[in-house]
Amino acid sequence: MKVRILRGAQQVGGSCIEVSAKGRRIVLDAGMPMGRLPRQSELLPDIPGLWAPGDGSLLGVFVSHMHPDHVGLVDLVDRSVPVHLGGRAAEMCHETRFFVPSALNVGATRDLTDGCPVSLGPFTVTPFAVDHGIDDAFALLIEADGRRLLYSGDLRGHGRRPECIEELAKRSGAVDVVLLEGTRIGRGDPKAAETSEADVEEMCVERFRAARGAVIVFASGQNLDRIDTIARAADRVSRTAVLDLYGATMWSATRRRWPCGARVRLAGWQRRRILERRAFERTRAVRSRRIFDDELARRASELVILARTSSLEELENLGVLLDADAVWSMWSGYLTSSSSAPALRILRRNGVALHIAHASGHACPRDLQRLVTALRPGRVVPVHTEFPHAMAELVGGAEPHRDQEWWEV
Repeated sequence: MKVRILRGAQQVGGSCIEVSAKGRRIVLDAGMPMGRLPRQSELLPDIPGLWAPGDGSLLGVFVSHMHPDHVGLVDLVDRSVPVHLGGRAAEMCHETRFFVPSALNVGATRDLTDGCPVSLGPFTVTPFAVDHGIDDAFALLIEADGRRLLYSGDLRGHGRRPECIEELAKRSGAVDVVLLEGTRIGRGDPKAAETSEADVEEMCVERFRAARGAVIVFASGQNLDRIDTIARAADRVSRTAVLDLYGATMWSATRRRWPCGARVRLAGWQRRRILERRAFERTRAVRSRRIFDDELARRASELVILARTSSLEELENLGVLLDADAVWSMWSGYLTSSSSAPALRILRRNGVALHIAHASGHACPRDLQRLVTALRPGRVVPVHTEFPHAMAELVGGAEPHRDQEWWEV
């Protein structure tokens, strides 16, 4: 079995890995690069048969999870090549297109299910669920030619399931090589205390309890672990969590149990989209949980409102931002982008205090060490990192490879 990292050997994002055995091939992830996009000629990794009809030797694409830097180019994959993706992740992708018609169209996919192997030619690929803050995130075990390769995908050990690190090592068994994500390698102090998902809940409880008025929380509608954390914190201080229709739809798409007492508000643009599409089944689906703007304004001091920055002007017009607090529960780097400037102006002119309460979706250096210690792989190859050589120092030996370079498992 041979492997080459097409993109990710020295960068975060745009993940794409090709695996070959007995003249057949599979691809792990087809991600969109982050930040400034490369030229069109460099956007699509040079993989025969992936973007146009080939000789039939490319058997399939396996997507570790639905974040754009891992799945963002799947809509360009030639339709003759099967795409394997978690069923809940695929449903979230499909539902997103109602709200954002330009969003990724994954098309028809074949389900990946935790612990269920998929056999294609000489390959057996087994997905193992990991904690990444998003549903249907998998590490992928690839077996072929009597060799075993584990691709970690993106994972963390400080979420709701910290034991998933040791569980992954136990379930996958002995492996010859682990392709290990190193997003946070070389960033900050490797011995610094890690903010966990449980810590975020405690931070939110403190902020929600101290707030005099409404609390506005900014969080990804796809980060369902975080929405659960926020709803738990709201319930603990006797506040009601309010999701918008997009967040509620993502929650329902994964068939999770509904957060305790949470309500649903339709932002103006969401109401307009329903009217344009005559998609009234969507309002009927949330009828029993819906909260209207008059109740929202009247009960502002009892609520924790999960909102998008695009909805702030509406909330301002309702008077909800007066005496309000806000919690930013996403990567703080987004706050420095020009797209956040209008939202920050609205918060400032209403005197809204903005607090940070966030935990990363990626493993800290200590948790990467935990995985390598539990797994005891033959070799460690860094991927999804800007500092591959720093991983060698972290885990006591690693084998960096360059993009496009074939190497044996």
